[in-house]
Amino acid sequence: MVVIAALLGSLAVLAFLFYLWYLTIFIIVHKNQQYLEQTKALYNKLKLSNFNSVIVPFQLLRSEKKALEQPVKLLKSFQESFNSEINSALEQLLVFSEPKALYNCFWFNRNIKLLRKNLQGLHDKQQRYVKLTKNAIAYFDSSYDTLVFYRQAFCLLVSFINDFLVHKYDSLFYLNIINRISLLFKDVELHIKNKDVKQQNQALNKLHNNLAQTIITASRQYFFDVKVGYLNYHFQILSQKVTQLRSMKNKAINSQEVAKFQELITNIGATLAECSQALGNINLALCEQRINQAKEQIDVLSNAVSVKEKAISLVVSNVDSFLKSINHYQQQNALLQTLMKEIELMFQNNLDTVNIINQINEHSLLIAQKTQLLNQENALTEFIDYEKLFRLMSEAMKLLDGLKNLLNELFALSANKFDDYRFFVYTLDDFRFKFFQIENLIANEELIISEKTLKIISQAKHQFDDIFTQAKNDYEGAFSYLNEKVRFFQNQLTHVIVDVVGLMNLRSMCKHTFIFANKYRQESPQINESLETLTQFYQQQNYSETLSGLISLLGKIKSSAKQHHLDLN
Repeated sequence: MVVIAALLGSLAVLAFLFYLWYLTIFIIVHKNQQYLEQTKALYNKLKLSNFNSVIVPFQLLRSEKKALEQPVKLLKSFQESFNSEINSALEQLLVFSEPKALYNCFWFNRNIKLLRKNLQGLHDKQQRYVKLTKNAIAYFDSSYDTLVFYRQAFCLLVSFINDFLVHKYDSLFYLNIINRISLLFKDVELHIKNKDVKQQNQALNKLHNNLAQTIITASRQYFFDVKVGYLNYHFQILSQKVTQLRSMKNKAINSQEVAKFQELITNIGATLAECSQALGNINLALCEQRINQAKEQIDVLSNAVSVKEKAISLVVSNVDSFLKSINHYQQQNALLQTLMKEIELMFQNNLDTVNIINQINEHSLLIAQKTQLLNQENALTEFIDYEKLFRLMSEAMKLLDGLKNLLNELFALSANKFDDYRFFVYTLDDFRFKFFQIENLIANEELIISEKTLKIISQAKHQFDDIFTQAKNDYEGAFSYLNEKVRFFQNQLTHVIVDVVGLMNLRSMCKHTFIFANKYRQESPQINESLETLTQFYQQQNYSETLSGLISLLGKIKSSAKQHHLDLN
């Protein structure tokens, strides 16, 4: 049995070692397989490199065959070397891909790393090669892109000219330009086809300059054409407005204003005609000058018409609305006068308030007079002097503005006075309430107050009543009197509070002292007799004498206890 057990144990150890060996081989082979796949991926990436797309542009860029002969030889030499190394790498990869190679761990690991290093170096060379040659490729490809871009721009330019300019202006001018640009396109295409870079660049520059200049000319002519059209339209509207102003009756516009408007219209018409002529001749510099000149002239005319329209709108169109507003004010004036009387009665002794109310009454009277004149002038049927009507309206508006300012000033002053009055009432009520509280406290506590304190309370109450009565008839005087007496009333109130509170504090201390002294009432007839006497003082509210007697009695009790070696609680 022992031998069998030993054999089984040996077999188990061998099995474990075999499993461990198998696992190690599996991991190494799997790792080699991954490394091989990575190397194949790098090889495939390099294999896709196409150097013909780089070499051909260099061959096409030279205008003479020997100009780039040496660079092209170097490029081809690099291509042959690159292809040779790629093919060699392929042969090695085929060997490494065999199954038995994966299990030759040390050999595989050493050689695959060497191949990977060679491929990485080849990749770096390829990147430097591309970096050195990409500018030439970009230049070669951009020639076609530039030509296509210019062709598209030229087509758009031709469409723009046909749509907006040819039917109005000199078509022969643009026809010659279009033909010249078309010939330049043919020259560029020919030079690109012949791979003549120098001539190609010269032709492209010439094409660019002609195309850009034509675009600028066409766009400016169109822009000026739109401007002139807008100015003509605006001028036409202003001319119609001037005609309407001239056709209005009465004094809407006088002869001097008519002459001024006519002079402006004549000058603007001549300037706009010069603008159109300069556009037709494609004299854009002169056209721009005349456009600016016409714009300034139209601005002057527009401002003059606008000012006149606003004046007429204010005087003629809105005169009824103004009269309705001012007549409505006259209807509300009775309410305003009633309010003024109330304010005057309340602040009759205040000089500032009275002066403002007098000014308001004067303004109200003048506004009533202006309103009557306006109604009379507007009621005329045959002829209305709008200048006079406008003057009356302006004067009435100034009076209304002045009245508004006076009312705001009066209301602000009244609000301040009301704040003063509210402070006056609050202060007086506060004093009365505090004295009332003290009276209630004296009554509730049944305190015997000194005659002086009672007299102060009584006099203060009567003074407060007198101030309230005075305020009904003379608020200013009552307010001034209260301001003068505030400190006096405060001192009187403080005196009363100190007297009452002091009396209550003495009574409270007497109560607490009696509680302690009564514990020793039965200790001695003398103590009992003294406490009876002090109780009579307390009932008579002679708290000061009571407290002094209690303190003296407690001192005697303490001394007696100390002599007899007694402990007091």
